[in-house]
Amino acid sequence: MTETSNPNPDKNQHITEYLEYYINQEEPADSAILLTGSWGCGKTYYIDQFIDKIKSKDGQQKYIFKISLFGLKTTADLDDQIGQEICYSLEVGLGHGARVIGKALTAAGTVWNLLDTPIKIKQDKLQKSSENLSKKLEKFLFDKNKNNITFVFDDLERTDIPLKELLGHINAFVERDHLKVILIANEDELTKEFIQQEQTEEKEISEAKAYISEDDLKNRETYKKFKEKVIGKTFEVQSDLNKVLFYFIDQHPYNDLISPYHNIIEFIYTKHHIQNLRQLKQSLDDFRYLLDHLDENHRQSSNFLKDLISNFFDLKLAILKHHSLPDDFNQQTNLIYPTEVWKRILLKNDYSEVKEITNQLSYFIPEDEQPLWMKLYDFQTLDDHIFDTLSKQLLHNFNTLKEEDYYEYFHTIGLIIRWSELKLISETTEEIEQTAQRYLEKYSPQWLEKYCLKWINIRFDSSIDFNDNNKTNHGYISSSNPTFIKIWNLFHQKQKEIIDKIKQIELGVDISIYMKQDDITSLQTFLWHENNNQPVFSRINPTDFLEAIYKLTNKQLYNFNYVIYHRYLDTRYPIADYMTLELHFWNQIGIKLADYLKQNQKFGVIKQFQLNRLLKYTSDIIQNINNHKYMFITNLLKSEELNKLEQYLCDDNQYGQLTIFDKQGDIANFKRNLPFYTEEELVYLNKTLIKRYNNLKNINIIKEELAFWQNFIQDLQKNKNEIDEDEDEESYTAVTSIVKNIIKKLKEKIDQQ
Repeated sequence: MTETSNPNPDKNQHITEYLEYYINQEEPADSAILLTGSWGCGKTYYIDQFIDKIKSKDGQQKYIFKISLFGLKTTADLDDQIGQEICYSLEVGLGHGARVIGKALTAAGTVWNLLDTPIKIKQDKLQKSSENLSKKLEKFLFDKNKNNITFVFDDLERTDIPLKELLGHINAFVERDHLKVILIANEDELTKEFIQQEQTEEKEISEAKAYISEDDLKNRETYKKFKEKVIGKTFEVQSDLNKVLFYFIDQHPYNDLISPYHNIIEFIYTKHHIQNLRQLKQSLDDFRYLLDHLDENHRQSSNFLKDLISNFFDLKLAILKHHSLPDDFNQQTNLIYPTEVWKRILLKNDYSEVKEITNQLSYFIPEDEQPLWMKLYDFQTLDDHIFDTLSKQLLHNFNTLKEEDYYEYFHTIGLIIRWSELKLISETTEEIEQTAQRYLEKYSPQWLEKYCLKWINIRFDSSIDFNDNNKTNHGYISSSNPTFIKIWNLFHQKQKEIIDKIKQIELGVDISIYMKQDDITSLQTFLWHENNNQPVFSRINPTDFLEAIYKLTNKQLYNFNYVIYHRYLDTRYPIADYMTLELHFWNQIGIKLADYLKQNQKFGVIKQFQLNRLLKYTSDIIQNINNHKYMFITNLLKSEELNKLEQYLCDDNQYGQLTIFDKQGDIANFKRNLPFYTEEELVYLNKTLIKRYNNLKNINIIKEELAFWQNFIQDLQKNKNEIDEDEDEESYTAVTSIVKNIIKKLKEKIDQQ
């Protein structure tokens, strides 16, 4: 029968009292004691404390040897461990040397023979290592009273020794040698393991016959009989968090720093409903490693240490419990480090930047050097008069559009949004959003020059809290608020536009450098291999590009013509539809180069020939790209790359100056496919076309594209008459409605001219 204690100051006092009674009995033992409990409940901690208590009592000559079975593979390994533990326990001061002697004695069979018939020990070998151990070991070996010997076997369920063999071996201690034995195990797991081994053996005998429930019952009965025969009493060890935590902290290298925050750690552990003290121990060990990577002034800051402990144990224990980051990890706003930093610490064990990042936290920046947002970051802890003064100053700077670095500005926005949510200020989120939009419109034009080097390698998939957009090492307050996210996305879009311009400039420089090399290899690598599938010329300024062309030598110009011919016109490598985004570039090159050649006739014959060849290639490239433009539109819709579709159809600086919908290209395929677009695809195409025609100003392009859609609807009606299915009928009706709407819009544009 398993005895479980009621909650009391010492939950395991009844176990302690019985174990003391058990080991102090003068009669030979006739049964063992089993201490059970779930993994991590503190069984090992409990028995270690009990053994220390017994050994500390004066006047008692008790031998208690504790052996962990974890990882042992045979009973011979167990005998070896017992020999080592006996020697080590008798002469702790000898350290590892005692274990070496114990191993040698066990190999000679000395230790186990002593339990039946004492065997004389070769004194000369022992005296070489320890005269004290020799005397103690001789007294122990020849002591006929074995009632003072207790063996404690821990981790039964974690051994690799076959359990039937192990338990039979342990049974010999009790029945044959009448030694006191305390077993420690998670009985649920032990039972499961025993049954599994029984089944494996039975499988081998029965040539892997399928099991039925009767076999399971039989195996359970086998274990039950063994337990009834060997185990006299079973106790369930209750987890005593308070005592165990005090013990863990007391043993910790930084116990003087952690002790004041014992209650915080206990509260967090309890909050996560964890029942595994090993995870608590692991967290404390990992926290030591974090403290090792901090400076002494960091460790001595009580405010920082308190927050660090709260953050670390809250996140670490959540990860250990769920084996992953908690779902709300990115929404937490009370983190002293940004989420990306915590991820590196907790998931990758990367502490390389923690010291530098910690130096930048508000705890370690002199108050007179802290920006306003940093002074207000923990606003809920400030005195009213301090908050009133600082918040008014922050709001004044915000409302007057005072310029800040962008990553500082979002701390300001985050704080003001949070205050608005808490009704601490009168500003509404709508007003905050409008002010932020004015700020971004005012200052974003200056960013190209200011941040060109800092932004070129930004990863856009990074989180809001911490990436290249947040250099402050403080997570953004209100980062999950819809208003904050909307402002962030507006900033992000403007940032992407700046980066595109930066990359356009850099790309132009790269191509210019490769074109100026007499060796064609670099240019081939860049355009044929590294960017073979990329519309790189769509990001290059046509005027700047031609200026570089005119300065090339004849050989360099020949190389360039050769490379672009094989990139766009070689029939072995047909051009793909994704090159459609380059159409504007090549169209501008064709126009500007033709004008240049008309106005400049003083070239040598070779240079004139190479420039005319480039003009011919340009015309062919335009024709080739145009052949794929309708496929390009379809593919963008199907792949949901809607931003590229909008760029292609609506960019005023490029395709607003170019006729797109005309007779060039695979128009027949486009007409056939359009009625079979999904409803979502049609809705977005309609929206994008309306935006194109709202912005379009060139009357000639408007007229050309009006003629295209008028012809399109006539063909659509012919195709519709050839179908019968209701589903197709609906599709044609939807497309007809869109096209009629477009025709109406274009006629209105013409009438307004």
